[in-house]
Amino acid sequence: MSLARLRSAFCGLLAMGVCIVLWGCQSDRAEIAVARDIPEGSQVYDVILAKHGGSQKKIGQVAVDKEYRLQVVSVISRQKDFLTDIVDTMNAKTNLHTEAAPPEGAPRFSDYSRAVERSSPAFFTQLQAHLKQYYDLILQPAAK
Repeated sequence: MSLARLRSAFCGLLAMGVCIVLWGCQSDRAEIAVARDIPEGSQVYDVILAKHGGSQKKIGQVAVDKEYRLQVVSVISRQKDFLTDIVDTMNAKTNLHTEAAPPEGAPRFSDYSRAVERSSPAFFTQLQAHLKQYYDLILQPAAK
């Protein structure tokens, strides 16, 4: 093999290696660690993106503290803005609304709701339902 062909083959392999490394950094496996200090007493949850076609994909993890505030622990780079925006939005809420039975004598097929305050133990359940309904996100306990 001539020196020119050897050099050409080497440059081709080098270029292919660089492409593979760059592709790997942009893949969904490339996670960004966000939180360094998880508040004591917090529980860590995997964040699953549940698409309408039925597929589910882990996009990161969040810590949930005693006041049901979320903190991003890790997230795949492609979903960082999406998840941090949702976390900021949910942390700003003082209450969430859930469906409630209509009062006696209400018109038929009326929709009613009740507020679930952040201080209520039912808030986290409502937070999970809200994330699923509006953002297609499921929080499930992280494996230890």
